[in-house]
Amino acid sequence: MGGLTSKEEKTLVCVRDVLKTYDVPKSLVIVTDRYASDPKDWHRGYNIELEVNFAGVVVPDDYPSMTKIDIARRAMECAWKQRVKISAHGAGQSPINAGLGGGSRDMWGYEPLVISMMNFRDFEFEDGVATIGSGLTLGEVDEKLYWPHRRAIPLGSSPYVSFGGNTVLGGVGPASRLWGLTSDQVLEMEVLLANGSVVIANDAVNQDLFWAMRGAGNSFGIVTKFKVKTYPAPEQVVQYTYSYTMGMGISFVDVLEEWLIMANDEHLDHRFSSQLVMKPGVAFITGTFYGPEAAYNASGIHAKVLKSPLLDEYKVSNWSSTQWHHHQEYLNILGFRKHASFYGRSQLLAKNEMPDRKSLERLLLLIGGAHQPWINWYVVWETVGGAINLVRGDATAFPHRDKLVNFQAIAMGTPKMVNDVFKIFQNRVNRESRILMDRLQNTTNHNGSIPLAILPGWQEHKMNHQTALRAYWGTNIQLLEELKAKWDDGSWLDGFHKVRNWCNYRHNGKLRSSRPGYCEAYKGLGTGAITPTIRKLLGMDPW
Repeated sequence: MGGLTSKEEKTLVCVRDVLKTYDVPKSLVIVTDRYASDPKDWHRGYNIELEVNFAGVVVPDDYPSMTKIDIARRAMECAWKQRVKISAHGAGQSPINAGLGGGSRDMWGYEPLVISMMNFRDFEFEDGVATIGSGLTLGEVDEKLYWPHRRAIPLGSSPYVSFGGNTVLGGVGPASRLWGLTSDQVLEMEVLLANGSVVIANDAVNQDLFWAMRGAGNSFGIVTKFKVKTYPAPEQVVQYTYSYTMGMGISFVDVLEEWLIMANDEHLDHRFSSQLVMKPGVAFITGTFYGPEAAYNASGIHAKVLKSPLLDEYKVSNWSSTQWHHHQEYLNILGFRKHASFYGRSQLLAKNEMPDRKSLERLLLLIGGAHQPWINWYVVWETVGGAINLVRGDATAFPHRDKLVNFQAIAMGTPKMVNDVFKIFQNRVNRESRILMDRLQNTTNHNGSIPLAILPGWQEHKMNHQTALRAYWGTNIQLLEELKAKWDDGSWLDGFHKVRNWCNYRHNGKLRSSRPGYCEAYKGLGTGAITPTIRKLLGMDPW
């Protein structure tokens, strides 16, 4: 436990005492030892650019004397009593190693107690409603829904992300244009609060928490399981891929511009989604139509597809085959499943925010000059909108209901080396990668002339905290901060770019508020206060 504060040490002692009392194996608590053999990779984050910092990891499971929920609850009580931060760890796919306290010691002065969700694997299905544990991965959820029941829900592209981590931050994937976000399908959640209490949140009970948990949930509680509505899986799906082996340069601008014109159509059939992907020396465009081939042909989408590309693949398949194809695309684009050094930027774009031709030419010139062999990069443009846009921006915490295209750019360097020479080389790679990604992002959002808008799950660790909150949650951030004061008054569920109660936020044990005027409204209200904004959310006052 070297390097831990006395409060963090006391928290681990408290957890061990609880486990001993109930005759639960002590191995549930894994104490930080950065040089120990680590078969579960607790000490190595998804993005090795960021250190992982945690006091210990609790891995709840069901035992005769204690359930996994009780273990998690009692561990969180220990942390809460000692004023130690808490973090939930799903499948370990966070770009900022959020579940393992990425950068928390250096930036915020603490190391959290981590609650692993790996054993929260409940699954039940009845009358079109699925109960899904947070620890299941998206790939597992997809299989459990489709093969026995021929049902489906919209999920993110990576099969390795946990269902909980995906859903509490929105959840955008290929089928989101058809059905909406993953979080839009949620009917109910079982939530562990920072103080160890367990509550139910739905449209009838704890409505304000339910609102916040659908888009910003990692700041408010740890979901153990969800109830979600499902849909009959499409019996037929049309897919195509067009490949380009041309060098990246100004000649590709016609292809990119034409794709953006198609994606910028607010009336584009909701059954259709598409990606345009650029990597060093190659580009490809994919399309997925969730319906029979006759419907695809009748939709007119094929007429909007690019003029004379090389058709790499065209097929009509079923839902399961399509999901496998999307998973392979994800791996082919990213090039790794876990443990890499990378840096990314992104921008969501509405209809009136699309880059003009001059901006696209500038972007392609930037890419054309990025052919250093030591930098592996990719740029993705993907369609969003559709059913996502049918929901109001303030209906849940997820605000980006007017966006049509999501732009992402990632650069990956070499793994970190011990040798000083390789460290210098690595620093150069990372510096050049970040410069390239920043320039791409700036070009895409017209050099800052449009507001930053970023999917909440796509955290960018170099961003200023307040800038990031506004980019993730837009104007909803005010209500989220008010709700934070109600549901997690001490900001114990904290970390990179999480919502905070600035009126009671402590850094290195000292009260630190950067918004004293804002906090005047809370004097005398106390935890659980219902502010005017919360009253509107609950229907107590008209909007």
